[in-house]
Amino acid sequence: MKRILQVTNYMDRGGVETLLMNLYRTIDRTEFQFDFLTHPHTVDTVYSYEEEIKDLGGKVYKAPSFIKDPVAYKRFIVSFFDEHPEYHIVHAHNLDSAAMVYLREAKKRGCYTIAHSHNTKDHGNAIKRQLLRLARKQTCRYADYFYACSPEAAEYAFGKKIASSNSCRMLHNGIDLSKYQVNEEIHQRNKKKLLPQCSGPVFCNVGRLMLQKNQTFLLDIFSQIVRRDDSARLIVLGEGELHDDLLRKALNLNIADKVLFLGSVPNVPDYLKASDVFLMPSLYEGLPLAAVEAQACGLPSLLTADMSPLTFCTDLVCPISLSDSPDAWARAALESYEANRGRRADRVEQVRQSGFDIKQVAMELCDFYSSHGSFPSQTATDNRMRGLA
Repeated sequence: MKRILQVTNYMDRGGVETLLMNLYRTIDRTEFQFDFLTHPHTVDTVYSYEEEIKDLGGKVYKAPSFIKDPVAYKRFIVSFFDEHPEYHIVHAHNLDSAAMVYLREAKKRGCYTIAHSHNTKDHGNAIKRQLLRLARKQTCRYADYFYACSPEAAEYAFGKKIASSNSCRMLHNGIDLSKYQVNEEIHQRNKKKLLPQCSGPVFCNVGRLMLQKNQTFLLDIFSQIVRRDDSARLIVLGEGELHDDLLRKALNLNIADKVLFLGSVPNVPDYLKASDVFLMPSLYEGLPLAAVEAQACGLPSLLTADMSPLTFCTDLVCPISLSDSPDAWARAALESYEANRGRRADRVEQVRQSGFDIKQVAMELCDFYSSHGSFPSQTATDNRMRGLA
């Protein structure tokens, strides 16, 4: 059995983490095991996916904060790799300042290293964005191979030269398509069960409550929807630092009684089946997993127009510019609702044909792991190590 070290922030219900769990549930765990080196806000917090990881035979390691104490972080990473020589492949999903440390130490020990880009922009102020750009430049030096969820994410993180090279490839954000089959009867049953208080159209958003996801603008859109249809409801699935700010904004817009902040839920597909229209006015995305899930579930989907074209994988997508007004988004949302009302049908086959079947995605990744599962040759390692000492 080959143990693969996946390095990420923390194993909560976010897009990257859900992709990793989709892969983990699908792979042959008699041949591969995933372990997770995480970077949580607090090491004492137990995040949503951690118990399942342990049940599947994986391990979760928690690193201290790099930002708070870089010296202590480096000591932890050096000790970690000294104590865990079983990892021959290190797959990095958080390409921040900490990655410069853990990828470098992994490389020193001859591990095969992968840098994986999941986004097309950085969040934070100008100084933080500049530091992240510098960090990514260094991670390119320490990575043997590069993955990205879209061509745009590859070029943004790694530059045009690497993005167009043979060392970089796309890995679709796969989903378990068996969970998204739906018809009008299932839609109405789920709506009645999960949202019994909703008699009108239900609009849905899935994502962390953070600046990137642009839920403040989402509330502006929904306030315009309510002006036209007072029976409309909005459900928001996800947690994040903007929760209290969004609650206050909903109150200020006089729509708080019509917006349901449901937090992080384990049954996202069930809520997608219960909803009528999916809204995602994100400021930027690599390739949003939730948008693919929504389409598979047959949801008319209003998405920011400049997302990767790979995201628009069914006939249900309505791309809209963020420069358009909340009123324009609201009109398009209600038109999508009326156009599809009473005719719910999934788009599982369209999504499968677009390459998002987790079975195929997992097979591609495991084929790669199989061909790179041993230590690189000593000569190759020596060549790569020049300048790293």
